[in-house]
Amino acid sequence: GSALRMQGNLDGALEAYFKSLELAIIARNTGKKEAIANMAIGDVYSISGAHNNAVKYYSKCIDIYRKLSESLKPVDSLNLATALFNAGDEYLTQDSLKVALPYFKESGNLFEHLGYTAGLAYNLGNMGMLYAKQGDDAKAMLNINKAVEILEEAQDYYAISEYLTYMSDIYL
Repeated sequence: GSALRMQGNLDGALEAYFKSLELAIIARNTGKKEAIANMAIGDVYSISGAHNNAVKYYSKCIDIYRKLSESLKPVDSLNLATALFNAGDEYLTQDSLKVALPYFKESGNLFEHLGYTAGLAYNLGNMGMLYAKQGDDAKAMLNINKAVEILEEAQDYYAISEYLTYMSDIYL
């Protein structure tokens, strides 16, 4: 599924990911593989612009991780944080800012707790974009500057260029 997604074959990727989901459900292990498959399906739907389907599968993924947490089984906090971030990003893309904000806050806390700086940087940048869209320029600038600082160290210039575009809009 991942190889097909990277090649731009979204239909083929969905077919492979749905097969993966089916096998994960049949295996009835801890549920982690089912959650991962749901997140991958959500990602493909997000890329293809199918907002409702993307949200549906991100929500399934998040629900599985939360149930695992309640059952005291080990939870993959990084994948939970990523699913929360992806859901927030999907809502941000749709300008559903009030819905996106709690997803970003929770994922940011998890990324920070895990010491996962790349996730934290993207989270800060997206929070900055969200605040910019809300008209809160001070919070937007603070978050974007922190994100850019982290991303410069990692030499991740693609993300920096997107965040700096928002910064220039604020200055304008």
